[in-house]
Amino acid sequence: MKSMTGYASFENIGESCKVKVEAKSLNSKYLSLDLSIPPFLSPYEIDIHNMVKKYIKRGKIQIKIRIVFVEPPKGITVDFGLLRSYYEALESINSTLSLPEPVKLEDLLRFKDIIRFDISEEDLEKVWNVVEPTLEMTLKKLVEDRKKEGERLKKDLQNILNDLEEKITLIESHSQDLPTLYKKKLMENFEEVLPENVDVNMKIFENALAASLIKADIREEITRLKSHQQKARELLEKDDSIGLHLDFLAQEFLRELNTILAKSVLKEITDAALEGKILVSQFREQIQNVE
Repeated sequence: MKSMTGYASFENIGESCKVKVEAKSLNSKYLSLDLSIPPFLSPYEIDIHNMVKKYIKRGKIQIKIRIVFVEPPKGITVDFGLLRSYYEALESINSTLSLPEPVKLEDLLRFKDIIRFDISEEDLEKVWNVVEPTLEMTLKKLVEDRKKEGERLKKDLQNILNDLEEKITLIESHSQDLPTLYKKKLMENFEEVLPENVDVNMKIFENALAASLIKADIREEITRLKSHQQKARELLEKDDSIGLHLDFLAQEFLRELNTILAKSVLKEITDAALEGKILVSQFREQIQNVE
């Protein structure tokens, strides 16, 4: 089981450049990728996306790739025509608004499109040959970090399931008392409405008792709760993406507990079901971090 939160970084030095990759993952219902890479690496964006999907199934993944060239790269050009246009535009603004500050180089360098970096396909491939293994190693480290956090989450979730199991056992135990309870209450109701010295018609009594017990029967709900709990425990042992499945099971837990509450006439069952709902809410909060 893996958490959706984690961090990893890795550096690698190649023949032409040094590459550092940082990866951070956060919670997200689905997989989303936020890339920060040098513009000349844009032809490899699809490859980067595919590599991330190979290791990560859910989460918001932030990838930063920094490249330092061993030797000053060739192919840097300045668009002086565009630079002159920007300068004249800024001078015009200063003149129109009577601003005292002159146009400085730092003002012009804010316009990123005046300096271009053109790299040959051959040199780009050399860079990618360093980036690719660096990215892959970073993602492997990120997965390991997410697994470590996942182990902590797993223990918390198992503890919640243990507490929930106690509530389900308590509900089942008290449900055994329902026939006796209904029989007693029903007899009291009959005695209240019938005149004294009038015997209760046992056939009518038994039919009324059977109808009451059918409405209050929670055996199916208890069986489903046990089944959901077993499934949740099995999922916690898997290495797959299980977060969405666990969230679905949490909804099913709530559905069964709400049905039990609607049928309950026994305080002990009602109290146990309400405490069970609190535990399921804690369970759902924790699994928001599970991949």
